[in-house]
Amino acid sequence: MSGYKIIMIILGILSVMISFGALVALICLEIAK
Repeated sequence: MSGYKIIMIILGILSVMISFGALVALICLEIAK
């Protein structure tokens, strides 16, 4: 059970980081224009 929890937490953090990174990239592209 604990193994699944750790995997879910890691996947959640990764998805948040990826979405945040995409948002920052979009903002940087808008500023670069």
